[in-house]
Amino acid sequence: MRKLILIIDDEEVIATTLEFIFNRKSGDEFLAVRATNLAKAFVITSAITPDLVLLDVCMPGARGLDAAIEFRDELGLKVLLITGWPGVTQLLLDLEAQGIPPFPVLPKPSQPEEMLKKIRELLGTEPLAASAGAEQQ
Repeated sequence: MRKLILIIDDEEVIATTLEFIFNRKSGDEFLAVRATNLAKAFVITSAITPDLVLLDVCMPGARGLDAAIEFRDELGLKVLLITGWPGVTQLLLDLEAQGIPPFPVLPKPSQPEEMLKKIRELLGTEPLAASAGAEQQ
């Protein structure tokens, strides 16, 4: 069964590229949808439940990691942060100091294979080709 990934990035080209990578490069393993703002993302999550939220750390209208915390702690969704912002490490350390569990982070830019590997790790899945190959042996 395909895993649903919600991509949230305010940069349309990045959101579209990530959507393409997950929909085309993973075979039938993932189905990705994108939102370019948090309001749209919350509407999407009220209609469907994604297996993973891939969230850009720096979003307009967001305060720190409030959206990530809401997706994870209030809605019960798995969240993977994606960012090119070097200050994210300190932000995550500050959260930990407050007793808030950290989030996994994927740096921008990342190679498609790295992204797919990280998402598989978080979802506890294996690539479809590897699964099929294991069954044939």
